[in-house]
Amino acid sequence: MGTAADTTTSLDPSFVPRFRTEVAFVPVADEALLYVEATGELHQLDAIGAVTCRVFDGTTSIEVAATQLADAFGAPRQQVAADVLAFAERLGGYGLLEGLTGDDAEGCDEEPDAST
Repeated sequence: MGTAADTTTSLDPSFVPRFRTEVAFVPVADEALLYVEATGELHQLDAIGAVTCRVFDGTTSIEVAATQLADAFGAPRQQVAADVLAFAERLGGYGLLEGLTGDDAEGCDEEPDAST
């Protein structure tokens, strides 16, 4: 349980996010774009979303990523963990992460800008 290769029904802090192979991460200045080659979809990320996506590498759990980000930015770990989990749910809702479908994530009616 908790790996990106698994089919998950809900997200928890042990989930290890990894982008689907057809999703390209494209850094643009401090921000980034997620480009879905098969459909031509483009998702714009703010600076926080771009930094967060860099730890969605298929080896780092949401829990570990949240700790790393909280330490790096001097932010409360509990809040960062909730934000990272919500961001992963949003990306999963768009079908951008392995192991998640739109049915597995909530609140995916907005662009994934990490300010959830």
